[in-house]
Amino acid sequence: MSQKKSEVGKLFAELKDCEGNCKRTLQICDQILKLAPDDEDCVAYKIHTLTEFSRFNDCVKFIEEQKVAKAYSVQLAYAYYRLNKLQQAEQALKAGPMATEAEKHLLAQIMYKKEDFRKAAELYTEIKKGQDEEEEEVLVNLTASLICDNDIADAGRYLNIQDSDLTHDLLCNKASMFMAEHQWRRAEKCLEAAAADQREAAKEDGATEEQLKDYLATVNVQTAYIAAQRGETDRAEQILNEVLKTKPTSLSTFAVASNNICALQKEGASVFDAFKRLKPLREAQFDARLSKDQRLTIRYNTSLLLGHMGQKDQAKSIADSILKEDPNSPLGPLAQSVILCLENKYARAEDILRSFLAKHPEADAADVKLVLAQIHMKQGSVKSAVAQLKTIERLKHQLGVAATLVAAYEKHGDIDAAVSVLDEAIAHWKKSEEKKAPENVKVLLAASGDFKLKHKRYKEAAADFEEVIKLGDTDPKYHAGLVLCYARFDVAKAENLAHQQLDAALPPSDMTADQALAVLNFKVREQNQEATKSAALGLTEKKKKKKRPGKKPQNCDGEPDPDRWRAMRDRASYKALTKRVIREAKREKQERKNKMLRQAAFEREEKKEKLRVHYEAIRAAEKTDN
Repeated sequence: MSQKKSEVGKLFAELKDCEGNCKRTLQICDQILKLAPDDEDCVAYKIHTLTEFSRFNDCVKFIEEQKVAKAYSVQLAYAYYRLNKLQQAEQALKAGPMATEAEKHLLAQIMYKKEDFRKAAELYTEIKKGQDEEEEEVLVNLTASLICDNDIADAGRYLNIQDSDLTHDLLCNKASMFMAEHQWRRAEKCLEAAAADQREAAKEDGATEEQLKDYLATVNVQTAYIAAQRGETDRAEQILNEVLKTKPTSLSTFAVASNNICALQKEGASVFDAFKRLKPLREAQFDARLSKDQRLTIRYNTSLLLGHMGQKDQAKSIADSILKEDPNSPLGPLAQSVILCLENKYARAEDILRSFLAKHPEADAADVKLVLAQIHMKQGSVKSAVAQLKTIERLKHQLGVAATLVAAYEKHGDIDAAVSVLDEAIAHWKKSEEKKAPENVKVLLAASGDFKLKHKRYKEAAADFEEVIKLGDTDPKYHAGLVLCYARFDVAKAENLAHQQLDAALPPSDMTADQALAVLNFKVREQNQEATKSAALGLTEKKKKKKRPGKKPQNCDGEPDPDRWRAMRDRASYKALTKRVIREAKREKQERKNKMLRQAAFEREEKKEKLRVHYEAIRAAEKTDN
């Protein structure tokens, strides 16, 4: 017994000298445990070593073999947490006493990773209240949890202070808070302050230029996102390219930057380049670092790329995996429907999307409804598309949706409905308190004036143009539009407005008002001449006959396919041939040509042979006669 103790003592002494050498430390721990299997100090030291060197699978296995899960519940929970086994981590932690701040802190991190942000915020609030001195890390995690839970008011109580009093991490959280409220300019100012703070810290630490770029990668990715949301896509793409060139060490930053640059890719760019960026993100190491929404978004984009590349089976497999991980997310049905549309299976795609809407009636699902509307458009059912767009309450007054509805109604000749859409959109944005509301009102009023002028609703168009001008828009084209409108029902006022515009010292290059006056004079002269001629001849204006619509083919239900009048290459179902298919087609064509040439040569030789035999027979007959 004394000999065993002395050997164990020697091994412990040797253990102290092996600090930092993981392999040798674990070997000595195993030797000690062979001599003394219940040695608590050795068990604790081995668990610490396995955790320190990130050997979490071995740590879980060792704790379970030693049957010390309750005694080392925190270490076991942390190992599960790092392995992204969050359910086991939560169970292991709750099996212990849960008495220390460290245990609460770990549980809060687990809740955050499980995306139970409300519970995480409650735990961090409890930890913060129990601290004598406030720790920055707790405040950073608390505000992040509140922002992710969309509790902007509570997050603002901690973050609405001067930027100079906030650290780098808190400035990034403040930027995220402003982004959640679509306050892009304020968010970008916070990120600029965070970048400046990070540069100062890096300078004090003596960091290299490469290290500084790595530190700033996350801030730059957020800046690129803001630029994209503000419509500055070229700037966003440039920032993301610079980030990816530095090869950031943060896997989540690298993944988000790669996905976002693919999403910004312009039409006509190579889908293969985008696929090369997204393909590595499917590895397991990225899944552990990304949130569920990020993982699903990356898979969704990958599925769409594979579908456009013609790899339908892989695209369907990824779409199915999205649906399996989160049946409540619209991304799974959307990915499936897009792939079916690429195969021209519109009815099946529509069924999938309608099934999702039926199962989730409470969901906003604006993206699903937009895709449904697009499917109706593809099938030529404009009325169904319009009806679908009008169900999207959140978007029906947005400029893009309003423009689509107006174009659809105009195509079907329902001008009253188109005007109603414009008037409703203008009324909506006049009541709105959003910052972009005044600009949207100007855009809609100008569009409404142009549309009404085009369809000869001159009084209504004049009212719209007048309102645009009152809002401070000095663009001469609106004055010209106003003159043209008044020329139809109040010639004197039109002339007066046109002369006022000419007298307003416009630059010589801008002759819009002068052109409007010339058009006005021409219209007035034309009307006067026609009236004089009609009065002299005693003629009345003939009614124009309405042109009947062309007859449809027999058994034609609904609208005809709009693609039938287009060239084959312009049709939605047209699919460009790949280089491989083109090469194979050329090779087959050449083979057919060679075969025909060989056949022709064979036929010529056969004909020659027949002629030769024929002439020989004639010559033989002549010799016999002689």
